[in-house]
Parts: sequence; structure tokens; C-alpha cells
Amino acid sequence: MNIPIFDGTIHPDEWVNQVQTIYGIKRKLDQMKFEGGEGGDTTAFLAEFRSHCDKAEIDNPQEIKYRLLRTYSSNEFFKTEFSKRVTGVTSIDEIYKLYSEVISDSSKAIKYGPEFLIAIKHLATGKYLSSSEINYKTGSKRQVVFCGEKMLNENCWWYLNCENQSHKDEFQKNKVLYDDDVYLTHKKTGTTLSMSDFYRSPRTSYAEVHCFQFALTNLKFIKNDQTNQENKTPYLKARDRVYLRTETDYMLRSQDVTFEIER
Repeated sequence: MNIPIFDGTIHPDEWVNQVQTIYGIKRKLDQMKFEGGEGGDTTAFLAEFRSHCDKAEIDNPQEIKYRLLRTYSSNEFFKTEFSKRVTGVTSIDEIYKLYSEVISDSSKAIKYGPEFLIAIKHLATGKYLSSSEINYKTGSKRQVVFCGEKMLNENCWWYLNCENQSHKDEFQKNKVLYDDDVYLTHKKTGTTLSMSDFYRSPRTSYAEVHCFQFALTNLKFIKNDQTNQENKTPYLKARDRVYLRTETDYMLRSQDVTFEIER
């Protein structure tokens, strides 16, 4: 809303009140910051922000983008992703929708390191990818890997590492991308999941999967059809349904190949 020019058609006091109202609303908008962090209440924040814009008659998409960007510019992931996704967007409803989606992506994106634990659930059986301090009696005689737990426990927690992140922007480097080659490390034992081309599983005769102290097998997460429709971003997110494939094109499987990411 532009500051109204006093033209003598209204009482001076009313004109002063209009000017003060406009300045007050714009000051509130200038001071608004999204402080909820990852997982914050974007619905309430955007409702308040949009209400102020409506009262100030701010309906220019570019100004709304600029003001929204300023509300969370301290977060590099948000700043970069939001700027990229709203480029060319002129629908105000879509701009607000994208703001909410980027905040959500920031909280749901899976991250690297032992402080960010995930569980990987086999969808066909509801059992979790697990390991324990027991070794196979045949084959490699290394630490067993299995899908046998339906309730989360200490055997089910893993974290991800990635040696080469040179293909990523700086703000992406703590987040897992579908293009990344990753290592899956068992939290309880500190060993890394590997798949053997030489040894065979004693139960299925497929290639043996085990945990070992050295990282020997790169994995890639591959979206299944449902996730490909629901997650259009390059980021691996909580609740994504995925396949896990090795660099030699083996697929990690139990009775089926589809897993879901939990944390």
C-alpha cells in the first residue's frame, strides 16, 4: 500500500491514522522472523504474515518473495532453496506453498553423521534392517545383517557417511542426496554394511550382506515409484520409500526390495 497523499477530502486526523496504520503494519512485516527452526510452525507464521500483507495491500509477488526470504535468511539451506524454487513463480498462493515446503524439506532431509540416526524398515514384512555382535558361522564369518526386528531397538539404528561431496553446494553438504554414494554404519557396533560378491547368504543363497570394520561397499538410495511422485527434490527424506543399490548393481533385499526411511 502506498502512503496516501493528503488531498483535503478527509479529516486530517483520519489521514494521520491511516498513515500510522500503514507504517505500523510494514514495521511488523519488516520485523517478522521465522524462529521455529526446523520443524517450526509454518502454518501460524504464514497466516500472520499473510494477514499483515493483506492489511497493507501488498500483492506484488516479487515484494512478497523478498519479504518472505528475509524472514529466514539466516538459514543457508532455506535461502538458497526458496530463491531457486520461486524463480518465475507469480502465483501468491504458490509462493506461500513453496515457503512451507522448503521449511518442511529442511526438517525432513536426512543428514550425515552419527548424531543423525535412521532406521530402515522393510515394507513387505515391517521388520527393520538390523545387525548385532554375532558373526556368520559360514561364508565371510563377519558380523550378521538381518531384517528380524519389528520393534525398534539398539540393533536397528544406523547413520550415513559420504566420502566425496565435491559435486554438492556448500549448504547441501550435511544432507543426503539421491546422487550420493554413501556408507551405512551400524550405530551400536560402529561397523559398516558391506555386500559380498564372493560369499553367499546361508539362508537365501543371494550375495552375503554383513557388517565390517572397514567401509567396503558404496550404496545409493533409489526412489520407488511412489516416492518419485511425492518427493520431487534431490534430498533423501524421512518416510521416503527406496531401494538400496550397491556400486556393482546389487539390490539390498529381504523377501522384497523396498524399504522406508525412518528416524
